[in-house]
Amino acid sequence: MSFNYPGIYRNNEECYYQISIDEGHQVLLHFLFFELETNFDVLNIIDGDRINGNQIRTMTGYNKTRPDIVSSGHVLTLHFRTDYVGQMGGWHAVYSTGFKSKYLNKRLIVLYSSINI
Repeated sequence: MSFNYPGIYRNNEECYYQISIDEGHQVLLHFLFFELETNFDVLNIIDGDRINGNQIRTMTGYNKTRPDIVSSGHVLTLHFRTDYVGQMGGWHAVYSTGFKSKYLNKRLIVLYSSINI
């Protein structure tokens, strides 16, 4: 989930979130809420890790219909960037594999996070 969810997220933020599950499984990502400043704040979905993965989706704005995202392997990375002005409600997602389902913020590895003040 975005920083400070369910409150508004901060300006000038850049965060990477990596979901890593057992090898041989795929990650299914489902968004419960999504509201970003259109075209200025974005969430990029990367199939794999942030170094070797491929960007498979860019999300911005307010999405009432949020299609689920399925990774090709056992790692999925989310890259969240905000600009210097304008804040919205952020995003909240859950992921699952097989029959197990966990909230994203409970098994989350923050690889990199920065904010410009």
